[in-house]
Amino acid sequence: MDDVPKMIAEYGKDTAFFATNCHTQIPLIKAIVDEGAIYNGHSPDYVIPLGLGLIPHEGDIMSSLELEHVIAETTRALEEKGALGRLSTWPVHASVLKTHAGAEYAIKWLNGEVPKEGIDVAALEQCMADYTGVECFTDVYVDDEGVEYPNFLLVREDYMTYGEQE
Repeated sequence: MDDVPKMIAEYGKDTAFFATNCHTQIPLIKAIVDEGAIYNGHSPDYVIPLGLGLIPHEGDIMSSLELEHVIAETTRALEEKGALGRLSTWPVHASVLKTHAGAEYAIKWLNGEVPKEGIDVAALEQCMADYTGVECFTDVYVDDEGVEYPNFLLVREDYMTYGEQE
C-alpha cells in the first residue's frame, strides 16, 4: 500500500498494477482505487470485492451463481469512487471456467460432437466463450527445450473492464 502512491507519483495515474497473491491484492486494490491508478486482475468474485470492502475479509466468497450480482455491485462501488474504466478482470474465475467448460466439452465428447482422439480446440474455446461471454483462447504448452505438449493447454480469457461491460 505504501509503494502505490510512490509509483504513481513517479510514473503517473496510468500506471497499471498486478499481483498474483490474493491476500496482497486486497490492500493493493484499495490503494489503487484511492490513488486512481489501473488494476488488471483475475478474480471478479473475490479479490476486487474484498479490496473494496464489499464482502467480509473472513472469506464470505460468493458463488459463481451470484457472479452477475457481484460484478454489478463492484461496478456500483467503483462508480461511487470515480474509478470506472480503471479496473479490469477476467469475467469468470479461471478454476470455475475450467470446470464448467470442461464439463460442457465432456458432454460434447459423450454425444459424439467432438473427436474421441485429441482436442477440438475451437470447440473447447467456444465452450469457454459461451460461459464467460468474452473471447477465450488456448495455447499449447511449450517447455524450455521447445517441446510442445498438445494435451496441455494454457487458458486465457479476454478481460472485462468495470464500467464497460454490457
